Amino acid sequence: MIYSVLTYNKSTLTTFEPSKEMMKAGIDLTPVSLWNWGVNCCSGLLRTADESVCRYALLPEDTCDITRRGIKYRKLYYSCDRAVKEQWFENACRNGTYKMKVSYDPRDMHAVYVWPDDVAKPELATLLDWEQKYDGKSCDECDYEMEVVTLQKQKHAKQDHDAQLTLDRFVDAVVAEAEAMAPDMSGTTKAERTGGISANHHEEKEAMRRNETFMKDGKECSAGQKDSDTGSAGTAGAPGSPASGDASEQDKVDTRGYRKMTKLEKMLWGIEDDDPAYGGCGSESEQDFDGPGKQTEELSGDGQ
Repeated sequence: MIYSVLTYNKSTLTTFEPSKEMMKAGIDLTPVSLWNWGVNCCSGLLRTADESVCRYALLPEDTCDITRRGIKYRKLYYSCDRAVKEQWFENACRNGTYKMKVSYDPRDMHAVYVWPDDVAKPELATLLDWEQKYDGKSCDECDYEMEVVTLQKQKHAKQDHDAQLTLDRFVDAVVAEAEAMAPDMSGTTKAERTGGISANHHEEKEAMRRNETFMKDGKECSAGQKDSDTGSAGTAGAPGSPASGDASEQDKVDTRGYRKMTKLEKMLWGIEDDDPAYGGCGSESEQDFDGPGKQTEELSGDGQ
């Protein structure tokens, strides 16, 4: 770089227009000659520039894309206050992506400097929140980590493809089985095929209403209680509900025909397994269990 500067200082400026005093002095139109003549003849008239402007001028320049997701440069996304205020991203979403000049420090990609057309000083754009993993890293480090992620995706692409093929084969098998089980309706009319839809729909709604009800008579209703209310035989009803008349269930009822609590129900209700009041060892209670802290009287002779 130093040799480049020295060479430039001794080169002739073909586009420079000398002043009257320069022409009278007959100086060479090289940067070093002009500098020396200015120091000797125009002392105190040197121009000054802001330090930040000089720093921006030394940064490498490139072009970035203004997209709907943010200011995109080298696969990283940035944003700045002016972009949000003037709705750059919304305009890009409506009208398409457009280019803009950008300066950057390759040693730290935390921020870039965007140059809109109408400004002499660039706008500072910082990484978006979801890009903070690259904060404080150099340009080469960011490129390396992005390449690692790309290779990982390519590595697992075949596994994802094989998994999708397996899923497709499974779905095709399920569909084929369902089609084989479906009755042959080829010889029926549309009215015959759809005649029972309303009745079936109403029946299904009623069944769902009974099974999915959370409250009944102001009390929480468990799944077992719903099944008992709907007359489901062999299902685990609420503790204390009448037992089924099935012979295989006779060993699960007490002497009065009420189902004893299972170990799972006792655990859910917080009842000791050997509590004689709820079907455990020992003498049976004179009253039946109907939930924690609740007991009901025996059914009357005429039933309920």
